[in-house]
Amino acid sequence: MVQQGEALQVINNEESARIFRGWAKMKQETREMAFALTNGYCGCCKECVEQADQVHHLLPNTDVNRKLFPLFTDSIFNLCGIFSGCHLNKPIPTIRPEQAKIYEEWLQKNTKGAAK
Repeated sequence: MVQQGEALQVINNEESARIFRGWAKMKQETREMAFALTNGYCGCCKECVEQADQVHHLLPNTDVNRKLFPLFTDSIFNLCGIFSGCHLNKPIPTIRPEQAKIYEEWLQKNTKGAAK
């Protein structure tokens, strides 16, 4: 698995800063669950057989999305293990804000505690 510093080397500085903010906020256990969902392999496309070495947010990890969807943003419902080569060079899975809203409402009703 790629460590935080290694992953930041493969992308530009602006993107690096955004991703690092997300990694710093995400629990290690949540990252590990994202990899487990795809048995440790890339969840980007059917033809990829590479091991996942990054975690991709289906709904982008932005400050606005964190405010709108505080529980959903770093939940397992919004994450996908992905190979860094696919993350940079292929169309990647996404989710619409309307879908995120449904997940957020479910998480608010069905989880104990509020977003921190």
